[in-house]
Amino acid sequence: MSRDNLIKEGKDPASIYDTGNTAIDVLHLWSETIILTRERANEILGDCD
Repeated sequence: MSRDNLIKEGKDPASIYDTGNTAIDVLHLWSETIILTRERANEILGDCD
């Protein structure tokens, strides 16, 4: 998920990690995607924890 997509999903742009190191930034965006996906699943299914 790209930075723009994270912003569209409601992520605060100031909280999106940007080091200028593509590999690190991609890993961070991937982790943010997992978090957003889990939050969306919890909204749909109810909190499973």
